[in-house]
Amino acid sequence: MKFLFLLIIISTELIAQTYFYDFGAETASHLADTSTVFLPQPPAGTARVRVGSGGGGFYLENPGIEAFGSGSELKGIASATSSVNKFSIYGYPGGKTVYVGFLIRFSGGSSGKWYFCSGNGSTYSNNAIFRSDQSFIALRWTYLQPDSILCEFRKGSSWGKIPAAMNRQNKTYRVELYANNSADTLNYRKSGDQKIGAYAFDFWVNDTLIGDDLSKALLPDSLIINAFMFYGASSDSNSAIIYLDDIVYSDSVNFTPSSLQNRENSSAKSMGFILHNNYPNPFNPETNIKFELPGKNAYYSVKLGIYNLQGALVDKINLGYLKSGVHKYHWQAKKLMASGEYIIRLEVDENVESRKITYIK
Repeated sequence: MKFLFLLIIISTELIAQTYFYDFGAETASHLADTSTVFLPQPPAGTARVRVGSGGGGFYLENPGIEAFGSGSELKGIASATSSVNKFSIYGYPGGKTVYVGFLIRFSGGSSGKWYFCSGNGSTYSNNAIFRSDQSFIALRWTYLQPDSILCEFRKGSSWGKIPAAMNRQNKTYRVELYANNSADTLNYRKSGDQKIGAYAFDFWVNDTLIGDDLSKALLPDSLIINAFMFYGASSDSNSAIIYLDDIVYSDSVNFTPSSLQNRENSSAKSMGFILHNNYPNPFNPETNIKFELPGKNAYYSVKLGIYNLQGALVDKINLGYLKSGVHKYHWQAKKLMASGEYIIRLEVDENVESRKITYIK
């Protein structure tokens, strides 16, 4: 009987709970006070927004940024004072080893700060700023001139700089965070075999590891992580803006993002996807790349590559995780490109489709 009970416990721990959260297709705004009904209901936990006394707010926008897909995204405008504006998801089934991923874009200002925090505690469901003792991961983006940002992480009770792989406004980033609040070394798969040391996290941006075994903040060792939040403050004239979409959170770091598709559409990948002819074609210097992803409420990792006829990579665009439907990417030729034919290569998970394009200088 004891063996059976132990087996049940072990089996339960091996079942990863992974949740994909986007913002639907509706448009709306939230400009004051708190709400747990403004945003679409997440698959697990409670979604909450709060706007303080310093102006700004949260907006569901559609159409919005092309790289974020055809649905709505969440636009957040930071408070002009220290009275924070924040969006959080809290109280979901968490774990000591967790994953959080999201699309994010910064724009609008030369002052203000936006934060991301993941951990456990009341800061995720109240109106206060983050607490280091309730945060395992804490990231801070400070808006600078001209159109740049400074990215930092909380290590214990102080802030440390992150290498300059996430330092520009008006650029879309796919952030992936692999956290390990346990005493064991953790293995996971991401661009090959990876490891995270005890009580540390890995920080990926657009498929590049920019922070390896980063120190955690002050969340107690081995405490379950079951919440995260974004908040913005101290932005002159409410100028600091973020855009968010395609949030993934899990109590495991070992899962395949493409497995997040709706179970009713598990055969979506077998239906194939479509890369349309670009338009205009020939073009100078811009063209539109249109493609369709199959199924309904399915999600795919999508990348675009532009190659010359000798096979050399000219440009690479990571579009992150996109939902089923029609998408369009507006691409501009590089200044050093010569006139002639090139190849568009669309990668959808492990599948590839290519088309020729013609650039006339």
